[in-house]
Amino acid sequence: MTRFSLPWRLFVIAAVPLLVLAGRTSAAVVFGATEDNNVFRGQATTVQPNGTNFSLKEASSDQTNSRIGYLKFDLSTLTDDDGDEGVLTVATAGATTTTNFVVAVFGLVADAPLSDWTETGITWNSRPAAANSSASTNYLDPTYATALHQLTIPSGTAANTPFSFAVPNVKNFRQTDGSVTLMLVVTDQGNGTPSLAIHSSETTTADAAPTLSVSVPEPGALGAVGLAAVLLGRRRRR
Repeated sequence: MTRFSLPWRLFVIAAVPLLVLAGRTSAAVVFGATEDNNVFRGQATTVQPNGTNFSLKEASSDQTNSRIGYLKFDLSTLTDDDGDEGVLTVATAGATTTTNFVVAVFGLVADAPLSDWTETGITWNSRPAAANSSASTNYLDPTYATALHQLTIPSGTAANTPFSFAVPNVKNFRQTDGSVTLMLVVTDQGNGTPSLAIHSSETTTADAAPTLSVSVPEPGALGAVGLAAVLLGRRRRR
């Protein structure tokens, strides 16, 4: 003999979809970069021009001209429950690419030194997560830089082409001021001569500036969870 009455069965049938929906529903909040520039190994103490784009170049021991991009986003408006998944989107600038570029994104870990860098003050020597040797670290100290995602920007890519990188667990990279620093590194390129230009936050090209999209729970989803919990509690008390 069943222990549940018909209304209880109906409640279970109705509540389960609510809980499933609540667990899956989220919204994306898009942030623009507040600081961005590249650092240049060949000019280790010089701040690079803060123009409408910045340059990337293979960060290896045989590349005196190595260039690494730094981007900062202000996520201070998010709560501790927000920021499970993120997507960094950047767009190529300048001319059509003439070689393949393998580009990797790294996250600056929380509480890392020099996280208060600015685009008008950062240099190769003063950047966060700096490493003196390129061996297996692409000039980034793995103690402070976490590899997140990499992709290939192929030869023949036209200017203004967007590319997106997965940034999992965004909240793990938030500094005490709420900022998140991401680093773009060319780990390999087919021809060592050219650089890869990326639109900066100062660009005048529509929809080309760097953005970080962060997933956050929707209020409606949290409300559904709360409603289900209340109804379950009432049924148990009865």
